[in-house]
Amino acid sequence: MAIITNCVLGDAIRSTKYTVILEPQDEGGFTARCVELPGAISEGETMTGALQNIREAADLICEVLLEDMKCKDLN
Repeated sequence: MAIITNCVLGDAIRSTKYTVILEPQDEGGFTARCVELPGAISEGETMTGALQNIREAADLICEVLLEDMKCKDLN
């Protein structure tokens, strides 16, 4: 069973609500995936831990995307 939640992952562009899918793992813990940010996948021993970790992963992806946009604006 997957748990789907909307959460704010950061600030500015990152303050958009994103859909996060939390899936319990057979071996324990949870996997979290952010639907709108491909590649934003993380794990945690608890749902709270998985959400904290996916926020960090999404934050890093957004930083890279914003930096990429700035570089394209300069060219």
